[in-house]
Amino acid sequence: MLLLGYIWGRRFGIREGKRLGQSQAPLELRRASLERGYCLLCGERPKTAEVYHSSLLML
Repeated sequence: MLLLGYIWGRRFGIREGKRLGQSQAPLELRRASLERGYCLLCGERPKTAEVYHSSLLML
C-alpha cells in the first residue's frame, strides 16, 4: 500500500512539475531577454533604444 502511494505521488509530482515548467519558462525567457536587451532565441535587438533593466521591472 505504501508503494502505491509513493508511485501515485511521484507521477502526480512529475506531471505538476512539467506543467509548472511549461508555464514558467516563457516568462523567464522574456525577463532575461528584457534584462539583456536582445532576444535570447534569435539575437535580434529591439527596434527602439529602450532597454528594460530588472530594477525597472519590479515597479
